[in-house]
Amino acid sequence: MREVLAGEQRLQAQLEFTSAITDSIAEGLLATDAQGLLTFVNPAAAQLIGRPADALLGEPLARLLPLSFSGDKHNERHGEFCLYNEQRQELCLAYDSAPLLDSRGPRGWVIAFRDISAQRRANQAMRERDQFFTLSLEMFCLISLQGHFIQVNPAFVTVLGYPAERLINHSYLEWVYTQDQPMIEAAVRRLQEGQL
Repeated sequence: MREVLAGEQRLQAQLEFTSAITDSIAEGLLATDAQGLLTFVNPAAAQLIGRPADALLGEPLARLLPLSFSGDKHNERHGEFCLYNEQRQELCLAYDSAPLLDSRGPRGWVIAFRDISAQRRANQAMRERDQFFTLSLEMFCLISLQGHFIQVNPAFVTVLGYPAERLINHSYLEWVYTQDQPMIEAAVRRLQEGQL
């Protein structure tokens, strides 16, 4: 009898530990049965979906997220999708999924997903900046804190008459007249100190 109680206590401790892990991670975790009904939802998943975890259990995954795993028993899947939350804000998620297998074979799916909305917005902003940078008729360049060219736009290349490869990773001071260098260095120092 003691061995049974000790075994139950170890099992309970392991379940609590596993539950603490799944409740603590920032990624959403879902599990479905073979019919695609949700059997497990961690707090992060409930928050991303925008509904309480207990209200999601038993719901068809395909009704909540644009994912369907029917007919695909053994292949892992990865991807991205976007949906709108209750505040009508676009939420972009990346997911990884794998079949939930036991000794009898496939029993459902495990899906882990994370919010990549901020990353997507940053990528879009970078594309827009690059487009402006590239198409501008004004001379633009990006310089590292060490004073080396990181990027130059086509107008910069055209005016200087050197290919971008000749400029990148070289000091901008190489292109400034020697007598003007102290004035330029002083202006850069003031800029770095927030005085310009």
